[in-house]
Amino acid sequence: MKLKFRDIMSFITTIIFLIAPLFRGTVRYTLLGITVVLCILCMALIKKAYIGVIFFLLAMQNALQMTAPRGLLQAITYYDEVFQVVILFYLLYVVLKKRFTISYIERLIIVFYALYLLLCFLSSIFNNYATITVIVLDAFVCVKFFLFYRGGYELSRNGVADTKTFYEHTNFVCKIISVVLFLYSIHDLFFTPFFKKYDFRFFTESLQLFFYHPTHLAAFSILIISVLILNMKYDKSNMIFIILLSCVTILTFRAKAVAAILIIFLIYFAFVKFNIPFKGLLFVGALCVALYLSLDQIELYFTDTAGKYAPIRLKMMRDGIKIAKDHFPLGAGFGTFGTTVAYDSGSPFYYKLGYMNGYYKDQPVGDVFWPGIFAEAGWIGTIFFALTVIMMLGLGIKKVKVDKYAGWCMLSIMIYAFSSSTSETGFFHPAVAIMFVVYGIAAGSTVTEAERLENEKRLKIKVKF
Repeated sequence: MKLKFRDIMSFITTIIFLIAPLFRGTVRYTLLGITVVLCILCMALIKKAYIGVIFFLLAMQNALQMTAPRGLLQAITYYDEVFQVVILFYLLYVVLKKRFTISYIERLIIVFYALYLLLCFLSSIFNNYATITVIVLDAFVCVKFFLFYRGGYELSRNGVADTKTFYEHTNFVCKIISVVLFLYSIHDLFFTPFFKKYDFRFFTESLQLFFYHPTHLAAFSILIISVLILNMKYDKSNMIFIILLSCVTILTFRAKAVAAILIIFLIYFAFVKFNIPFKGLLFVGALCVALYLSLDQIELYFTDTAGKYAPIRLKMMRDGIKIAKDHFPLGAGFGTFGTTVAYDSGSPFYYKLGYMNGYYKDQPVGDVFWPGIFAEAGWIGTIFFALTVIMMLGLGIKKVKVDKYAGWCMLSIMIYAFSSSTSETGFFHPAVAIMFVVYGIAAGSTVTEAERLENEKRLKIKVKF
């Protein structure tokens, strides 16, 4: 096999970055510095290498927050917002140049999400609970995943980062990451660990490797899995590396991530590998298994078994519903309840509802999703947001019929985003939002006539048991 210069540079850069967390102090920072220099060289010497560099810079944000010098933490924390602004300007450029075409379903997605945002802004103006700065900051966070989706879509359709180019600059690195994370996980599971572990679940402590929390490791693994899925159009050997990362995800012992992995493979067998009949019943069965795996977490977070005080997520769900009822037909508006910006800005609702003192003080108040949608957008806004999610799921189902790997990728991202919304910030989480760049690239992929005929032939195959 003939190695390309691009692959050699990618291998050296990725390996140096991945071994840096094993060291401390000067050695670690030196290795990270070398990584930065190599990335700059890659962009200077390799055509369109910036696509891979920017993507992995965003993907590794949480890992960098754990390994980079403290003086750089502020810059690392907010560079995804810089990328968001760049994407926004790119979309404005595309609109002004009229270089865009959208299908009926894509038009519906944009309209529904625009109506959700409109209701949030109207609620903000009508109620006046938050300052303009807080409203804008909260809106900026809430719109991130959607801008990333549309940005990825237009980058793909306009040939800037189409699926072939994205494959060339990400696939080899994803394979290296898969192997290294798997080896780290096996080592930390059976031997004296390189990295600290988290809570005890099932039969051992959950793994987080060089990430801040097991959830971040799980999200990163599923992000790389989604890239490998999309790239399977050009490299069928990616399935081996998908399995390796699935093992890493399972060892985080996050119920929602394990459930997502189960459904991701179910989609593969039901839509990609075979055209299995009764897909609906199959998914009901998968959801039952996922629910069973999550029962202990549901009991912990959403039931009153804790005693005198309701678990924080149950309380926030109840309070979010109450705020939506009290402000019907609108909501309370951006920056009021259920989002990290609302909590950090000291929204009056947190004081009024008892989150700033007593039992609930310092609990993970920003670690929810749907209560924030209910409270800020109201019931009508929630319906529009839900319709957006349903239509994006439908877009993935539609895509899998003409481009099986792009469709599988899109459905996998939607499954994890929805799963993470049950006990995290879901679609608004930075680690989830970056997935929608990949979703957009997959959605914008084009299909050749030969591929279309192959998929039509595949869809006629029935599997009987």
